[in-house]
Amino acid sequence: ILPPGPEPETVYLYIPNVAVGAIIGTKGSFIKNIIKLSGASVKITPLSAEESKNAVERQVVIIGMVDAQWKAQYYIYEKIRQERFTSDENVKL
Repeated sequence: ILPPGPEPETVYLYIPNVAVGAIIGTKGSFIKNIIKLSGASVKITPLSAEESKNAVERQVVIIGMVDAQWKAQYYIYEKIRQERFTSDENVKL
């Protein structure tokens, strides 16, 4: 019997709503790449039609081991920075 290992953890990240398309990518290509490269599960919380009218930010749920989470967060931050959606102060954990 193996000793219990570290459990996957959940992290919530908030990104500018305008950056969601860039994070998902064409047909989900960018987010699939983040999942593949980081080894973490990455899901962007959907908004209702009413919420999406005035949403400023969206919740991103990242589930995985600590190093996988950090990698996923890094790729997301980098993409937001590259696309110039925000200054560094606007991205919150």
